[in-house]
Amino acid sequence: MITRKASAVVLAPGPVEDNVLVFEDAPEFMNGHSDGASLENVDSKVKAAQEQLLQLRLQQEEIERQKQHLEALRIKQERFVAGKRDLLEKLGRSAGHVERELYDAQKRVEELALTHDEFRRHLDILKSLQPEKWHRAQVSEELDNALAAIDEAENDFAKGIRRLHAMGPPEAAANGPISLDDADAPVMPSFTGSSDDLFAWMRRGFAFSLPMMGTLLVAIVLIRLMF
Repeated sequence: MITRKASAVVLAPGPVEDNVLVFEDAPEFMNGHSDGASLENVDSKVKAAQEQLLQLRLQQEEIERQKQHLEALRIKQERFVAGKRDLLEKLGRSAGHVERELYDAQKRVEELALTHDEFRRHLDILKSLQPEKWHRAQVSEELDNALAAIDEAENDFAKGIRRLHAMGPPEAAANGPISLDDADAPVMPSFTGSSDDLFAWMRRGFAFSLPMMGTLLVAIVLIRLMF
């Protein structure tokens, strides 16, 4: 029996091939070590992104609040500017009108006070004329004084009526100067009605003073007859 010995093949040592799989270095066999680290990294990134989104949302809300605040300020500023301009114009115009009215009212009050004082003074003078108390020797002089008082009262009465007539309503003054010959021109409405005029006042004044004048004339006649 012939026994054949297998020839031993001796491999010469050489470089390791690149495509040789080393189990220790394959990622499929490293799951136990790398999966935990990668999950933690992802979680931290997600949390960071969420925090960043929250900050952005808060910033957006703050920007929106500032925008609304600025819009409200703009509206208030526009209202202030427009209101100030409008009221300055209205108040300035109205203040000037009120000043003119106040000046005219003061002038009317002064004229009324002057007319009132003159009328009261002449009333007192005429009431003080009492012929029965005159002395015989002074009758002529007393009559002259009485007639002078009557003439002065008539003149001042006419002046007072003209003064009241000149203080007519602003509408009448706006239509032009008031003529004393205009029988239809109204006298100051504070004293007369719409149908009154200068001549009506003069008639009233004459009617008011007529009894006194008649009394004086009768007294004069009686005194002449007696003396």
